[in-house]
Amino acid sequence: MELPKSLTAVTSFSKILFGVLFVTLPFLGFYLGMGYQKTLTPNFVESLPPVVRSTLTPSIDPTADWKTYTNEEYGFSLKYPQTWNYYPGALDYIFLFSKDDGPPEYKVNVSVEDKKRDYLTGACKPIFIDNHKGIRCESRTFVESERGVEVNYYVTGIQVEVPYQNKLYYFTVYASDATAPERIPYFSQILSTFKFLDRDVELINEASITDKCEVKIVTNKKTYVEKTGYSGISISCNNKEERLKGLEISPSKKYAAFQDISGGIDSMVKIFSAEYKRAFQLYVYGTSIIYGVEFLPEDKLLVLNGYPQEPYLTVYDIEKLFADYPNDIDTTYWYFKDVSKHSKSFQLPKDQYYSYKIVINNLEDQVEISGITEDGKAEYNIKTYKLSEI
Repeated sequence: MELPKSLTAVTSFSKILFGVLFVTLPFLGFYLGMGYQKTLTPNFVESLPPVVRSTLTPSIDPTADWKTYTNEEYGFSLKYPQTWNYYPGALDYIFLFSKDDGPPEYKVNVSVEDKKRDYLTGACKPIFIDNHKGIRCESRTFVESERGVEVNYYVTGIQVEVPYQNKLYYFTVYASDATAPERIPYFSQILSTFKFLDRDVELINEASITDKCEVKIVTNKKTYVEKTGYSGISISCNNKEERLKGLEISPSKKYAAFQDISGGIDSMVKIFSAEYKRAFQLYVYGTSIIYGVEFLPEDKLLVLNGYPQEPYLTVYDIEKLFADYPNDIDTTYWYFKDVSKHSKSFQLPKDQYYSYKIVINNLEDQVEISGITEDGKAEYNIKTYKLSEI
């Protein structure tokens, strides 16, 4: 059958209609398909659980305000709760820490012994105390009677043994089941604060000036004598405290500072180091006067020098200066090549007093500089610095 020519003929209208349908039909199909998909699938974004952001809480040291016990003879220190007390044991190598002086199950026992003791048996595991390996043993014993009275409770016992320098350090605690929740955590916390005193480190115990204007340094291992410019030119030391004023030992006991002279006329300050077993020239101040030398916490050194009409205060970080050793040290004349990296200077008011002095006020956390009149009867505060400023 032959179709009419009017149905098969290509006209301008049919071309336009074909073009429109060719472009629009794919988009229409995509749109209808997406609508159908939404009816089948729940909204994924809306179904996501809410994001919870956690805030990190800084950890609090539960032992921060505890008491500290130090034993120089046996070389250890530890902390114990504020509500507890220390009691000497029956023997001089036994030390007890307790909330009261009641029965043994309320005590933490520390003993330092020459030979091994078997206080406890039971499950044992390794433990580290102040980076030294030991062993922790724990046992649990059922008690049916006590002094003829029926009691029926368990006693938990823990013993820690740590060998150190030919000694055995024992830590022991006993607790009934009723007191275990309170006692055992305290025991672990006390162990965490235990420290061995490092006896191998050489520290300065005292410093003094001899009749020959030498500086005598006594450490825990040896005595050293440092000659000064005064002793070298045979100046009388009748007024040695004035000639070598400012002889100070640092808080860490690693350093001692003292005044000296160079070339018979220039004032300077030297630092004796217990680690390096000698004195180092810190700085030469020329013909200016050194009024005072004082150590601050963290081994920072204050030097007050200058002239009556022009005083200066300089702060030296001694620990940082020695951290550069030996790169920043002249090992021929033993002086610091550059102290400016770890020092700070302050020019004080020009009030022209006869002398000046440093007053460290630890309660107020500040340093006060006072001017002194010629008769020595009056002092006036001329400048105050917060420790944080220097």
